[in-house]
Amino acid sequence: MTQRDKRLEELTRQTGTATDKASKAVTTVDKAADKADEAFNRASL
Repeated sequence: MTQRDKRLEELTRQTGTATDKASKAVTTVDKAADKADEAFNRASL
């Protein structure tokens, strides 16, 4: 395996890791927004 191939493989792995972390962050933000919406709806009653 050439140095270039090794670097491309590492970048691909890092991209996958970053994508996974971003997906988890979006899920967390979505859940927080849902909870905030629920609290707002309760307060509006």
